[in-house]
Amino acid sequence: MTARPRPPRRLKVDYDTRRAPRFELRLQIMQELLGWRVHGYTVRRTAHGWHLEVFFRGGIPAALLTDVEFTRVIAAQAILGSDPMRELHNLQRATAWNELNDYWRARANVLYIEHHRGL
Repeated sequence: MTARPRPPRRLKVDYDTRRAPRFELRLQIMQELLGWRVHGYTVRRTAHGWHLEVFFRGGIPAALLTDVEFTRVIAAQAILGSDPMRELHNLQRATAWNELNDYWRARANVLYIEHHRGL
């Protein structure tokens, strides 16, 4: 059996729906299969839907993720139901991951409200 992958520090999931997202079962299964221990999560209403942020114990900071680890983040966010177009744009960034410096790696996985504020 191979070692379980270390989790990212957090996942950022964007839902473009009026109804509150139902992600708990998928998150529970993800924890069981990957061994990622959830430290907590937040769900916020936005103008066009919802934002979910999931925080993990012992997670890797975004700037220190490898291209494979960032791709794993994208897959996890997609499994939790994130906006497919958002994750496709993240996948584009993952293909250029090795050319990005730490500044841009730390900002590669943004939610719209953060991007709008310029963070």
